[in-house]
Amino acid sequence: MVRLNNRRNAAAKWRCNVGPRIEKLLKKNATWSHDYKALQSSEQRFDLQGRGVACESGVISQHFVQLDMKSCTCRRWDLSALPCGHVIAALYSKGWSPDDFVSEWYTKKKYLEAYEVVINPIAGVAEWEKKDRSIAPPLYRRQPGRPKSKRTKEPGEEPLLAGVERLPKSYYSQITCGTCHQKGHNKRTCQRRNQVTTLTP
Repeated sequence: MVRLNNRRNAAAKWRCNVGPRIEKLLKKNATWSHDYKALQSSEQRFDLQGRGVACESGVISQHFVQLDMKSCTCRRWDLSALPCGHVIAALYSKGWSPDDFVSEWYTKKKYLEAYEVVINPIAGVAEWEKKDRSIAPPLYRRQPGRPKSKRTKEPGEEPLLAGVERLPKSYYSQITCGTCHQKGHNKRTCQRRNQVTTLTP
């Protein structure tokens, strides 16, 4: 709630039509726009010539700007929606402001629309109205589809062995013999019981 209000108050103090970060990027692009000369082809199209990356090899850098299509051959304006140095050089030749050619999503109007939602404050927990009604669980509704016949495995439970549909009880707990009280076998397979049975006439 406080953050949204602070954003709205900060946007009301903007000096131009765009935000401070966008204004800083436009000024950075404007610094190297003076290296280019704008040759106007039509009302919305310009040919920019000047010093660029290719200037070191003796070739003059040349770019084509279309203001009506918001496009430049360097592709910076097409990708970022911010006028590059070539576009700003063309705009300065006509006496136009680069702020008017920035995408509407960077404008002050769109910024205020994004934060126009107001979150109303509420009272503290101590001021809430108390209810004596108990909270009942939601009603059970049978889910569509055939019910599954196998139980859901718990986390960490080992899966079934390959080719075995049901694991023996001894897989989870070790049985205890009722005759000798030793673990690992039952009284039916107890060797002590078998010995007694063999010696009995």
